[in-house]
Amino acid sequence: MEQHSNGGRAPRGTGPGERRPIAEEKRSAPHKRKAALDKGNAAALHKKTAAHRAPLDARVQATPEELESIRAQLDSIELALSALFGADYRRGPESRRSRRTAADIIDRHFDQIVAEWTATIRGMLDERSLRKYPHIPQDCANALIRFNENLRDRDDLGTYVYLRRHCQEGMLSRVRPAEFNVLHIALKQLILKRVRAAVKGPRMERVREAVVAAIDERRLMVSQFYIESREHALRASEEKYRTPPTRCTKSSREPGSCRAPMTRRKRCIGSRRTTRTSRWWAAG
Repeated sequence: MEQHSNGGRAPRGTGPGERRPIAEEKRSAPHKRKAALDKGNAAALHKKTAAHRAPLDARVQATPEELESIRAQLDSIELALSALFGADYRRGPESRRSRRTAADIIDRHFDQIVAEWTATIRGMLDERSLRKYPHIPQDCANALIRFNENLRDRDDLGTYVYLRRHCQEGMLSRVRPAEFNVLHIALKQLILKRVRAAVKGPRMERVREAVVAAIDERRLMVSQFYIESREHALRASEEKYRTPPTRCTKSSREPGSCRAPMTRRKRCIGSRRTTRTSRWWAAG
């Protein structure tokens, strides 16, 4: 034991390597245990809430062909974004850690993000559109749940199955691609605001890059779905006009002699009232 020159004991120090008095440690121990317990309860609550959160819209069952098409499109997009964002996006432990951190932040602020995202969307729509789409808050919640599931597990393609189907026959088939992009730029800003508040230093930059890359991936995938749906509609239209026209069975070709049913676009060739569209279509 260290002693002074006068034979007395050295006073207890308060340096970083020295222990505090036992009585002081006993007094602070309950506060530490309570803080750790509160932190653990909060984490468990967030985990439980995220685990029990599920979309409320109708379940879409993708066919093997649809999943194969989605994976093929995603592979090409992942290749391009990996070259831009590097390890922050490329499949691996670093991007997986950053994406899960972002997903945890979204879970903690889920209700606030949905509320602000809904307000942004409503501010872009007119009164007629607001009456036409009364379930915007729930639609936003469903979309954010599936986006977050994909953040945690990149092989969970549920979000892209729904987006592809909606581009073909749902709400997205009736909006312009630019409108979808604006809505997701707004979502990106809402998430990044929470990321900057929750994470600091170099770690924040990595999580931020992971979020930006994930939103960009989503926007590029929807662009592909838009092109795919337009091509499908064009093929269906061409197939419709390949059907041969109805021909008049009457020997006489005088006006009015043909009694076959006529529509605005499809008329008997023997009728004088054949439209220009029908003549072009018959020639094709």
